[in-house]
Amino acid sequence: YQVIEFKKCKVDPVYFIETYVKIPHPVSSSVYPEIRSYQKNMIDIYNHNRYVVGLAARQMGTTMTRLSYLLWKIIFNPDKSVLLASNTMRSAEDLLNRFMFSYDSLPNFMKIGISSKNKNTVTFGNGSRIIAISINSKSLRGVTLTDVYCDNFSYTDQAKAIDFYHSIIP
Repeated sequence: YQVIEFKKCKVDPVYFIETYVKIPHPVSSSVYPEIRSYQKNMIDIYNHNRYVVGLAARQMGTTMTRLSYLLWKIIFNPDKSVLLASNTMRSAEDLLNRFMFSYDSLPNFMKIGISSKNKNTVTFGNGSRIIAISINSKSLRGVTLTDVYCDNFSYTDQAKAIDFYHSIIP
C-alpha cells in the first residue's frame, strides 16, 4: 500500500497535498487543506513553468499552497535547493517553520530524512535543502538555487528588492 501511495504522490502534487500535507491552523492546531480550484491551477502553473511571478490577495492560502508544493518538490526530486525569502528574517523563519510543520506531520513512509537542521537551513537525505533568509540578505551570492519563493516582496524597499534580485539571478 505505501509503495502505491508513494508512486501516486510522486506524479501528482495535488493528490499528495490533499492526502498527506497538514497545515497549521489557528483554532484546530492542524488541518488537511481543502485545495480550491485556483490553488490547483497555481500548483499546475508551478509544476509546468520555470519562472512564475504571482500577485495575490492576502488570506487566500497562497503561501501554504506554495509551501506545500515546495514540500512535494523536495521529497520527490533529489538535489533541489529551495530559497524561502521574506521581507524580514522573522517572516522567513516563520515560512520555514510552517514548511517543517507540514514535513513533520507527514507519515513516516513519506519522509526522506533530515541530514542537518539549523535555524535557517534544513538539508534532507536526498540532497535537497531549504534555506530561509530575509530579502535584505546578501549572503546567497554564488549559491545555486533551483526554486525561489519570495513572500511579502511588495513590502520591501525597491532598491533592496532590485539588489536582492540581482544577488539570486545568475
